[in-house]
Amino acid sequence: MWINPALKKCSNVVSNSIKQADKIISETQPKPSNSVCEKMTQIDKNIFEMYLYGRKFRTGITQKEINELFKKEGNDFLASAYDLLTAKMNFPEEIRPAIYLNTCNGDNIMQYNYINHSIFIDPPKIEGLSKAQLYGMLRHELQHCKQNYMVLRDENIGPIATKKYARMLTNAERKNIEILIQAPIEEVENLNINMQDYNNIKNLYYNDPKGYEQLFENNYQTYKQQLNNIREQVIAKFGVIKEGSKESKQAKLYFDDFTNDMTYYNSDGTVNAARYLSKITEQEATLADSMAECEVTGQCFFRKAKEETIEAMKNQEFMDKVKVECQNAENNYNNVLNK
Repeated sequence: MWINPALKKCSNVVSNSIKQADKIISETQPKPSNSVCEKMTQIDKNIFEMYLYGRKFRTGITQKEINELFKKEGNDFLASAYDLLTAKMNFPEEIRPAIYLNTCNGDNIMQYNYINHSIFIDPPKIEGLSKAQLYGMLRHELQHCKQNYMVLRDENIGPIATKKYARMLTNAERKNIEILIQAPIEEVENLNINMQDYNNIKNLYYNDPKGYEQLFENNYQTYKQQLNNIREQVIAKFGVIKEGSKESKQAKLYFDDFTNDMTYYNSDGTVNAARYLSKITEQEATLADSMAECEVTGQCFFRKAKEETIEAMKNQEFMDKVKVECQNAENNYNNVLNK
């Protein structure tokens, strides 16, 4: 993995990680005769830069908190991990995302849905995973939530986002309803839905087109108001993001990732891993995931990151795809920043 240069332009990362490594060492012990980076490979440099960027994602969980949390099992563990992480990330209860046990898209195990501010966990898919992995995955999804907070806090993008999210939610709702309307009635009856509501909407669809359209317009206004309420609460807690600031530039990149039509899903619903790794939002969330997992296991981040990188590099075809997708993403992000 790498940190996209477009993101580094509007972050606090020092691009010359080698100089920063020397600085850290010189402040703690006499400077050695040979450069600390004498035997570093490019992979080592990339991982060190990832670590410098990822330090801000550490939760600061204590050993006592780890011990108490990992005594818990099943859903009790998930709920407690969620409470602990949201507290560590300074998310007040009134703006924390709702969390549901539900089916996730494709092969996703957990998923943050920015348009309705919710986290979904797919129960069958988490079977067999360690508590440390689940903790890291929750941290991953909460990083997406934090990214969305930045989008909503932006003075220019925030109002655009609430409208776009509300419209996306309404359009998804319409699509699902029309699939049901056109499905055989025996299939609909086997679903856990209110048949009276279904028949009412079906009647509007066939007999009252204006009423049918008004239904979704009303829903759009409701969703937009709900999102605006979340936006106001987030701003009240964390403050507004001003145009031209570093945070505003990051918010633009996040919003582009959330709403860009270039999805990282394949046609069969599985994740296109190369495209997934090129997205800034996923790079950050994956890094937050790794940092969190290392915090609770005591595993060395550098060893973990290097082993995963070397393993990925064994598949040259995949690495070639990653290179292409990352270059495409960097070009797109630079266009977003230059608008």
